[in-house]
Amino acid sequence: IDEIIIAIPSASGEVRKNITFKAKEEGIFCKTLPSLYEIIDGKAHLHQIRDIRIEDILGRKPVNLNYSQLLDQLEGKSILITGAGGSIGSELCRQVIRFKPSNLILVDHSENNVFLIEQELSTKLIVQY
Repeated sequence: IDEIIIAIPSASGEVRKNITFKAKEEGIFCKTLPSLYEIIDGKAHLHQIRDIRIEDILGRKPVNLNYSQLLDQLEGKSILITGAGGSIGSELCRQVIRFKPSNLILVDHSENNVFLIEQELSTKLIVQY
């Protein structure tokens, strides 16, 4: 199998994600038919096969961030992230650190997870204790 076409226009983002990830593990490329909403809205036709987009997996449109506004709000500030050792919190730490806060305070109930994300972040900048 070289390619999989997800031919279920009503498939949820979760279903599309599962199929796409399992195919990727096997080195198989995935494409899809447009979503039911795209067909109903007249934005696409049933015969239009296309690459999987992030919004297919998320089940929503991606959020576009205003980076200059984020820089104004985060640069040089002290930022506290609760749940910093979890999957979402650690990714938030990775994103926030790019905006050069003066302090990034990590809080989580798992000391080990905080240690791991702190070690990862410390390879990207100088960490002060």
